[in-house]
Amino acid sequence: MGQTKVYTDDIRHFYEAFDSVNLQTDKALQLKTVQTLYVDRASQGLKDFMALGGGNTQRWLNYMIYNKKVFTGNPAQSRKYLRPDTRNTVPPEPGQSGLSRF
Repeated sequence: MGQTKVYTDDIRHFYEAFDSVNLQTDKALQLKTVQTLYVDRASQGLKDFMALGGGNTQRWLNYMIYNKKVFTGNPAQSRKYLRPDTRNTVPPEPGQSGLSRF
């Protein structure tokens, strides 16, 4: 069996985009936010997933809006979705990938 690689940066980027989207009401600005904070910063694994039909900028925005209550509800519930604490986060140092191996 091969190793599974989880790119934790994608999770952090998702929530950064999610939090920013929920501070805005302009749909065009929300779409640009998802593109800039999530899609443009995607790991190669997420890019591969999206290329296989796993989403695009509009679909990710729709997902964030439709599932807002899931991701902003009870903190115990949010932990089920691997929500990191994105407050006061510092980007990884150059050369760090944010990669965790299991």
